[in-house]
Amino acid sequence: MRLESKARTMGTPNFQLTVTDEELTSWVALALPDFQAQNPDLPRIPVTAPQVCFANGKVYVTGRLTDPVEASFMVVVSVQVVGEQVRLTMESGQLGPVPMPSDILNSLGQSAQDTINDPAFGIRFTRVQVLERMVVVEGYFTQQ
Repeated sequence: MRLESKARTMGTPNFQLTVTDEELTSWVALALPDFQAQNPDLPRIPVTAPQVCFANGKVYVTGRLTDPVEASFMVVVSVQVVGEQVRLTMESGQLGPVPMPSDILNSLGQSAQDTINDPAFGIRFTRVQVLERMVVVEGYFTQQ
């Protein structure tokens, strides 16, 4: 897995990580089943065929929801760093042809943001820049 090997080879407290949308898509597709298997007490994430695309300074996430209904989805997210943590702003979302309600979008965004900023990871962020087809993440590890 190229993304994980990139993260492991940083070796110093400070890091700069460049990730392509293909790398993140591949990582999500492979990691999601493992995450669900390792966390059976958490609700199942009913998503297949996830895709991540970086464009126009935003993150576009698409895929297929399989429960409680089957439909394609798309979420548009902007990313910034505030107080050395990643802040996600859920700009819009579609479930099939229907706009996602803001409370669902906000819940998804908060959950993703809490996971990224989990203190157990020991990571502080100094910059996240979304470019075309890639994202650059800079920060430092608070523990080695």
